[in-house]
Amino acid sequence: MERRPLKPEPPRWRAVLLLAVLTVLGGTSLAHILTKTSATGAVDFHSYWYAGHFMLKGQDPYLAALEQRRASGTFHYLDGGTVTDPPSQFPGYFPANTAPMVLLTTPLALFTFPAAFRLWTALNVLMTVLIALALARLLAIPALSWRTLGLWLLLVALIGTREVLEFGQTALIVLAAMLGALALTRRWPIAAGLLLGLALSKYSLSLPAAVLLLLYRHWLTTAVAAVVQIAGALAIAVLARTPPLTMIYSYLQTARLHANLPGYNFTALLLKPLGAAGAAPVVLLSLIVLGALVWWLRGGGLGAGWNGGISTTALALLAVLLIWDLQAVYHRRYDHVALIVLAALMLRVWDGAPPLPAAGRWGALAVFALLAGMWILPVYAATGEALYEALYELSLLAALALPMIILWRSVTTGRNATAQVGYDAAIESS
Repeated sequence: MERRPLKPEPPRWRAVLLLAVLTVLGGTSLAHILTKTSATGAVDFHSYWYAGHFMLKGQDPYLAALEQRRASGTFHYLDGGTVTDPPSQFPGYFPANTAPMVLLTTPLALFTFPAAFRLWTALNVLMTVLIALALARLLAIPALSWRTLGLWLLLVALIGTREVLEFGQTALIVLAAMLGALALTRRWPIAAGLLLGLALSKYSLSLPAAVLLLLYRHWLTTAVAAVVQIAGALAIAVLARTPPLTMIYSYLQTARLHANLPGYNFTALLLKPLGAAGAAPVVLLSLIVLGALVWWLRGGGLGAGWNGGISTTALALLAVLLIWDLQAVYHRRYDHVALIVLAALMLRVWDGAPPLPAAGRWGALAVFALLAGMWILPVYAATGEALYEALYELSLLAALALPMIILWRSVTTGRNATAQVGYDAAIESS
């Protein structure tokens, strides 16, 4: 398969300028990550590392976290040191992902926390590379190209990426597994299902990918993913001698506790001043998105999802689902690493793939560049936290419009093309 842009290469100076800007932004962010990241702030990773101690002793880590129990027993770390009944350094934090992620992180409990965090950080940096490579495969562009490098630099530049590494979050691993599943589903559905199963450990972020695969009838991939989740839960239930119903209870309680936390999304922004009434605009937004998608589907918008790479309409649909998810469901800013999917769609716009006129294409790119500034630069230093949060959420609302316009154009231009073919056939037969 020949991998090339759908239209002639843009002038070289544009690519050079874009890479220069991204190199400065990405390099600055990477320097911050390598010099400022330390175990003292890794509150999210600590919950998984500490949960591993319960797993090593054959205890349910979810129930222990909900009951705020202290790990009991003697632990010998592979990098040296022995501790008895270690206390939690960050009490009140709990593993929010489902069983497969807890099983994946359990071996890190064999190391002291600083050493485990260094390994986790190295793994997350590797995930940024794998995400860029997965996007390259989805876009059907060479892995070693300025486009792939640009996507990686932009990903590294995001504030969300810095927060994943600083807090030790799982979002990068989930995103890498999710995009890997989408990249492999056409040729290796079982491998894709295994990756999707891991990604669904953080279902609040990865569910849009599962929905996309179901819409395009990738039944085997989604079935394997479901099996991975069930097997993971049963594995912990067996190892910890916990009834499966207790596992379900722990999942529900964890989700409930998360729903009460302050998020960095449209829902949280409105619930602060409006209380329960703040849910109404979120419901309205959800209905608008749902209505638009139903209209698009009825108009024959799905088309071929994968043909070499992912289709532009499928990529736009994934971007819509992800951005809606980031707005409507509990998320912190570290989950916004998923916005790299919108960047991949804008790279398709750069190459002229979507059905946009020239003016609309450059207008969309200009809007995206402006929005990306909110997701990269420390604007909060100039605006203050409250105004920044409002502007940040508004930027996500504006970002949602970009893939929706592409979906709308895909249907309207498709109808126009069909009408033109019918007209031409009528002329030829007359």
